[in-house]
Amino acid sequence: MKTYCKGIEFTRKSVVEALHRWKKSDSGKENGWRVADEYGTETAFVDRIWLELSTETLTFEPIRTYLKHDPNNGKLREISVESIKRQVCNYLCVGALEPLLAAKVGFWQVSSGVKGKGAALGMRKLRREVHRFAYHVHVDIRNCYGSMRTEIVEGLVARYVKNSQVLYLLHSLLSTMNGVLILGSYLSLRLAALVISFAYHAVEEAAKERRGKRVRLAGCQVWYADDGYFLGNSKRSLRKAAAIAARVLGRLGLSLKPWKVRRNGAEPIDFAGYRIWCARGRRVDLRKRLCKRLRRAFARYMRRRTERLARRVCSYWGWLKTAVMEHQMNVKRCIFNAARAVG
Repeated sequence: MKTYCKGIEFTRKSVVEALHRWKKSDSGKENGWRVADEYGTETAFVDRIWLELSTETLTFEPIRTYLKHDPNNGKLREISVESIKRQVCNYLCVGALEPLLAAKVGFWQVSSGVKGKGAALGMRKLRREVHRFAYHVHVDIRNCYGSMRTEIVEGLVARYVKNSQVLYLLHSLLSTMNGVLILGSYLSLRLAALVISFAYHAVEEAAKERRGKRVRLAGCQVWYADDGYFLGNSKRSLRKAAAIAARVLGRLGLSLKPWKVRRNGAEPIDFAGYRIWCARGRRVDLRKRLCKRLRRAFARYMRRRTERLARRVCSYWGWLKTAVMEHQMNVKRCIFNAARAVG
């Protein structure tokens, strides 16, 4: 079995690079000021992390949690808030595990936390493929992060990583997560993708023999975080593919919510806020709840042009552009004015 990360050795430069990667992220842009506030200077902050890492005495502040309403689906989610020291160590650990993640995580496992592999990439893939297949099935992992035990995740990584420094850093981070992966952590996001990759590859390799040819059970599959989408021309094959995914995930302590096979021409594929149609020229529009929020934001901005409302209007531009709805809703001029007000 091939192992990874054997030649990686942490240095002070590694910590500095992890700090720069964190500062470029959304969390770093929002919380970068806390480095000077809590540690005085960046140099002192880096020296503190490097000293504790080199002497294997890493300690972290307790993780705080709060409930957040998800506007996309109405759910209440428990979001974790980590200290800046822990956030930088997350980026340091992910950087060290990158060879393993690059080798194991599937290309069509997209996520909003990975640059260049967001929801729009998966949406475009499904839009290209939806006309080739008659059916699709959507599987969703029940309580994904809350069901992923840290000891199982750590055991999976230890099978493929033979580096004591990397395993120590990973253990220091996972051992303070109260037994399960936490929502809102960059490390948890990447490790969850690693766990789900075992189901991804099992479905990718599953096939049947037909007229002397090897035919895949799922002609196309895309995962967005913990949601999987399988497309094919046979209901029976798609049921088998979903059963294989459920069996592999079950061995890792995860379970799927109830699912059923749907016809592509009868109803759209609901993917990460997008609705992908087969019978309407492969048109893509947005979820009704999201459209309602979007229209309200534009209506409020037209009535009262404040900077706060202008920022909110600009935040919806990505949805409209990727769904190719900017001409349909005639909002380009409004977006242009809002962007000028913000800039």
